[in-house]
Amino acid sequence: MLELQITRACNLSCDYCYADLENLYDKDYSLQDIKDIIDEFHAMGTRVVRLLGGEPLARKDIGEIIRYLRDKDMFIEMATHGQFIPRHLDSLKYLDILQISIDGNEDSHDAVRGEGSYKKTIEGLEAAINAGLPVRIHGVFNKISINASKETPVESLAKLSKKYDIPFNFCQYVLGEDEKDCGSNHPSYISLEETGKYHDELINYKKNGYLFFNSYDAMKQITNWAAPGKDVIYSDQKDKLPAYYSRCRAGELYCFLDSDGSLYSCVPLWKKGSNIKEHGIAQAWENVQQVRKKEDCFTCVSLGDIEFSKTLSLRPAVLKNTLGKVLEISKNGFSRENSRLQKVRSN
Repeated sequence: MLELQITRACNLSCDYCYADLENLYDKDYSLQDIKDIIDEFHAMGTRVVRLLGGEPLARKDIGEIIRYLRDKDMFIEMATHGQFIPRHLDSLKYLDILQISIDGNEDSHDAVRGEGSYKKTIEGLEAAINAGLPVRIHGVFNKISINASKETPVESLAKLSKKYDIPFNFCQYVLGEDEKDCGSNHPSYISLEETGKYHDELINYKKNGYLFFNSYDAMKQITNWAAPGKDVIYSDQKDKLPAYYSRCRAGELYCFLDSDGSLYSCVPLWKKGSNIKEHGIAQAWENVQQVRKKEDCFTCVSLGDIEFSKTLSLRPAVLKNTLGKVLEISKNGFSRENSRLQKVRSN
């Protein structure tokens, strides 16, 4: 799987976002660059691509990028803040999953992303749902959004999930420490110990039938974290871990490609990789694998990476959960689009 950052450009300035730290907007790939990247990764066996930003829908050629991936018969997911969805509905219908970022209720969301952003995001969400697109919503645990409202972010997204009948999930704020005010130094950072109660809340919602995306197996690992006070567990500690812990597969079965050409295992190992513009994709990938071996990390508190790794390790219960949720997203999207077409025909 390739997580491909196609731009750093964005009309918002979310407090915890790392995308604009180095002001690299002028280094975004050309359309031909992106097609060449897709071709080479496809030739290497990649069949799943997540389009990231910045804001992917800020690119005027986003429709061509999506259709090029679809012509390659690749599974396509996109992460977006949702505000530009209405103008791109014709292109977005080719996605397999459209992930819309929402950081809680209106107070929480606007505290992070700017006044008025929540209403625009909900408008985008509703446009996607009405068009029958395969949607899920996603939040990031961070101090700013949590402190902005008495309602927990989990409760807020659970309400939206139930209202619109779409899955939701959260991730831990995780970023490497190589830049000033990143990672645990950032004012948005919240430790795993502080978010423990929210993970328990997520599990309760899942048990009560809410469409929470993550598996019980991944949640079990994060709620029974074996290294209190630390975000990373290294390989020399793996023999002491419970059997339900999974080794992270970042840098082995998936990777992250930045818009400036930097290829690395995952966001927590941000900037610890190799540049495809200097070394080419094949050699950069080899370099990333060597960096991953050198880092020798076994797992970290990134729930998304835990889920990916368990899925790619073919854990039966996790596979069942993941496939079930993906099918649920697709089924709901198809059902909504079918209902919309029936209404059009009846009129």
